[in-house]
Amino acid sequence: MHHQQDNPKNQHLRSTSQEIRFYGKTTESILHALEEDAGVIIDNVMTDDQLSSIQKELKPYLKQAQNGQDNFTGFKTQRVGALIARSATSRDLAMHSMINQMAELFLQDHCDNYQLHFTSAINIGPGETPQILHRDRGVWGGYVPRKIETQFSAIWAITDFTFENGATQIVPGSHKWDKDRKPKPDEIAYAEMKAKSVLIYTGSVLHGGGENNSKESRLGVFLHYAPSWLRQEENQYLSCPPEIAKDFSPELRKLIGYSKGGYVLGFYTDPNDETGELESVSDSTSLARALVSAVLATGERFGAQHISEVLRGSNAARIHKYKHNELPCHGSLKEHTTSTMRAWLEQLASQGYLRVEPGPYPTLSLTPEGRALLKGEGAVALVQAAGSERKARSPKRRGAATSLKGKDRELFETLRTLRQSLAAERKIPPYLICNDRTLIALATERPTDRAELLEIPGIGEKKASDLGPIFLKAIAEFLKGDTGA
Repeated sequence: MHHQQDNPKNQHLRSTSQEIRFYGKTTESILHALEEDAGVIIDNVMTDDQLSSIQKELKPYLKQAQNGQDNFTGFKTQRVGALIARSATSRDLAMHSMINQMAELFLQDHCDNYQLHFTSAINIGPGETPQILHRDRGVWGGYVPRKIETQFSAIWAITDFTFENGATQIVPGSHKWDKDRKPKPDEIAYAEMKAKSVLIYTGSVLHGGGENNSKESRLGVFLHYAPSWLRQEENQYLSCPPEIAKDFSPELRKLIGYSKGGYVLGFYTDPNDETGELESVSDSTSLARALVSAVLATGERFGAQHISEVLRGSNAARIHKYKHNELPCHGSLKEHTTSTMRAWLEQLASQGYLRVEPGPYPTLSLTPEGRALLKGEGAVALVQAAGSERKARSPKRRGAATSLKGKDRELFETLRTLRQSLAAERKIPPYLICNDRTLIALATERPTDRAELLEIPGIGEKKASDLGPIFLKAIAEFLKGDTGA
């Protein structure tokens, strides 16, 4: 980070060395710059295609976006949120391998996992005044001890950032200051950078939008990361609800918060699942030994998802990478679903047969009780949701709605429209009527009476009484029209 001391207004925030510009080999250098100054610019990180795509994706939203209404948000500054739902390129940037690697390293001392904390496209228009200097960690009200760094932030330059058009103000080293200290004019730097570059900074450094004295707008995309045990500034579950997030990769869903922040932090109970009665699993002890044995066979270095996929017989690349497809246990429990086996592994951990090793990616290892179990000592009781295995193995009920064809697809769309109407009448979100999995099963199985309806996943006694007649009538009318009767 360099300063031009002759004129404070022309200070530039820069990379500490030329090599930092080659981000693939300089993670340690970049993190060192963050530790010293709390801000660093990395040039030319986006591709030309990404820049072109994100400009097109943001354009219709910026046309409709209103200016801010106070001195902090700016009277000539536009903000567009919900970028993960709205912009495919923003999703790519949020998942950028270099950014995520550094976020993990930077935040790992204070969390097991991290999450996407905030997304926004911020467009500073001509005539905008400088934003008040602030620390982003203030969103948590000052209750998190300052020794805990809460935020790793990235601003992606969609247009050039110049001193004249409002380049971000940043006060290098202010993350080490007393919170009440004010910066002198010559201590403020300006993050001047070309489009396709990215400014990385911490949640503890003083910064703010710059003054725009040009005739052009300055556009940046803000993607911030935080420990998974903190509440997100932008509520991703509302900005990017389940009906959108379900189509994302598991990695992206995890990043925006659709995962547990620790072993049990953030678990959920499906409000649509009316078949939650538990039933004992036959031959629980033998199953438990097979599960524990797989943990041992894979070296006690992997989590429940990986172990379950090995036992299921997955041929995913990561399974082959570690040659776990060559293990005797590979596919040995393929008759069970991955989610069921994950639940069993969690039960074994809670019962003391497995230990959850903390870290960014929690792993399973054997306890003395688990090793004794492998020697034939003791007995284990496992449970599962009643009928869950039978329903999960039904071939017609697998897959996403996009895989439906022909009349199945037509009926699915008919039922989805019906769901929307019912939700509007009851003033509740559509997914509380039923989820897509239930609609897919209704469209493919086409129940004709209450007994068949109760075989559908997500349809219990209560829902069968309340909504069953409505869905059965809609299905019957569809089938009548299909036959031309």
